[in-house]
Amino acid sequence: MDKIATQKFVLVGKKEIAETKDYIEINALDNTLIKILAVGICGSDLHYFNFRKDERKLEQIKKKHLVLGHEAAGRIISALPEAAYPDGTKVLVGDLVAIDPLSSCYDLGIPPCLACQNPALGESYCFNSAFLGSTRDGALHTYFSYSSKKLIKLAEDISPLEGALLEPLAIAAKIAKKEANSNKKVVIIGDGSLGLLIGKMLSYYGSKDITIFGINDAKLSFARTFARTINLSETRGDWSGLGSLVIECVGGEHYPITIPLAIGSCIAGGKILLVGLSHLKPQIDLQEIIKKGIFIEGAFRCSYQDMISAYRLFSDRKLREEIRKIVDPEIYPLTLRGVQEAFTSANNYSLLHGSKVVMMDPQLLPLG
Repeated sequence: MDKIATQKFVLVGKKEIAETKDYIEINALDNTLIKILAVGICGSDLHYFNFRKDERKLEQIKKKHLVLGHEAAGRIISALPEAAYPDGTKVLVGDLVAIDPLSSCYDLGIPPCLACQNPALGESYCFNSAFLGSTRDGALHTYFSYSSKKLIKLAEDISPLEGALLEPLAIAAKIAKKEANSNKKVVIIGDGSLGLLIGKMLSYYGSKDITIFGINDAKLSFARTFARTINLSETRGDWSGLGSLVIECVGGEHYPITIPLAIGSCIAGGKILLVGLSHLKPQIDLQEIIKKGIFIEGAFRCSYQDMISAYRLFSDRKLREEIRKIVDPEIYPLTLRGVQEAFTSANNYSLLHGSKVVMMDPQLLPLG
């Protein structure tokens, strides 16, 4: 087919997004063309937006710029005849799809790295991964070409907004299925969308004793049906030994605060799960970790199969309705002004009413 014009929203400087025109076409690798309908803003997007990355990565952005966005859904407008989903189903024009942003060694056609070969880690930890909005341009386009092998076909009763929530839900559900236990005392540090989703899914899978630390009452209100909530901007206390499992979901410039809180609130013999990403290298009290026998583990991204598993959760309509509540009431249009305002709003965390800021095709607004 002929090339099609797309507008892409490019990070060109710290907190600065520009709109540029490009021409794309489908090919043997990126064999579908998608009209992007919804894109969510993740904490990692904000790290880039605020230039909170290591110097090497920032220099790359300054030279080549970067299109953000990896939580996305859209509709197929064209596909090569051989385009098929991983289960073999043929891709059809008009299909509503969610996008898996991760391409591992297997997707890239290179020998599998040690992570891809290790069943305990898997593709989400791939050392050679290509990831939308990080190592390659993301989904903040009006039109986007992508491999059909990295798409999840959605039922028509699922909205594009819900499709854009599938990737963070998959990460949360992956963690929750592994960690949920009615006897564990769970502490979650962070009232962002991922922290709240992890808490919700832990409750869904059977955890009974959940505490969530945050700084925003409007966001913490989402969790009050399944967790004890503590607003750290209003409450001071001794949280020693509060949890046998402590999950850090903040990252960023907050590591100097959240890591000591995680260590202090973890019981002897407990586990700290690090989910939040950060460019910082914080000082850590190793003696306390050693003396308390604390186990520390990282949790990173999700695989295609994790996204399929999360998609099956959408058959629970009540759960779907609950998950939508993390979205901030104001939905922004996928225009230059809308994208800039969305990122500025997401950056003003204390003023948000929901934990997830979403941008959508202007033709779908205000209904979403």
